[in-house]
Amino acid sequence: MLNLVYGEAQVPCYFIFGASIFDNGNNNALVTAARANYPPYGIDFPKGSTGRFTNGRNMGDLIAEHLGFDDYIPPFASVNGQNILKGVNYASGSAGILDNTAMQVGARIGMNLQLRHHQTTISSIERILGDRGSTSDLLNKCMYTVEVGNNDYINNYFSKLYPTRRMYTPEQYATLLIQQYSQQLKVDLDLPGEGRYEEVDINLLGDGRYEEVDLHIHRDDRYEEVDIDLPGDGRYEEVDIDLPREGRYEEVDLRRSTLTYLEKVDLRRST
Repeated sequence: MLNLVYGEAQVPCYFIFGASIFDNGNNNALVTAARANYPPYGIDFPKGSTGRFTNGRNMGDLIAEHLGFDDYIPPFASVNGQNILKGVNYASGSAGILDNTAMQVGARIGMNLQLRHHQTTISSIERILGDRGSTSDLLNKCMYTVEVGNNDYINNYFSKLYPTRRMYTPEQYATLLIQQYSQQLKVDLDLPGEGRYEEVDINLLGDGRYEEVDLHIHRDDRYEEVDIDLPGDGRYEEVDIDLPREGRYEEVDLRRSTLTYLEKVDLRRST
């Protein structure tokens, strides 16, 4: 494993919600076509085909490394014991904001179920630490990433298997998703009072390949934006971080840094 940040992690724990871009094994035991625990997935990953929908590390792995963790965040499906204190990955390939998204694919863990799994984790953390106050103190310092919504279009609104397009105009459907997603985030973020949150936005090309990934990190009083631009052929082009910090504006071109490894991550396909 290549560490991008050495020393103590920037946050004590990191929790991940989302779909295939972040899934690292939660779908392995499910009856679903949205599984990636077989070759050629994982051909460039030290542990082989773990359930990541990539040839090597996925987005969650890269963020965990950048935050300074000495290991990747484990999937909810296999995490146990005190390992949960460093975070849990709930992401599931084909997951959506709406519960009925991607039914044709098979079993999946949608956003609502991921949130229920997070409640299970919170209860387990409380048992380990001994009281809710200590649990809230820990969770207030954690980082959360949420990446969801693509499948609500790919495997719902734009699918001929669903009547969704006949029920909603594009504007009405977008409003429905926003309302549901906003409520989910409120449930997620309000309970333990988490103070750090990331949102990942994916822009799709017409052929379903990824063109741009925007990572917005709200941390304390700072705002960081990471733009990852991928041309249609999947080649790595550019990663910039703009950091307005302490009244100064900094622009960092990561093409000259260790994050150049991003060129080995295949983000061109989403389940």
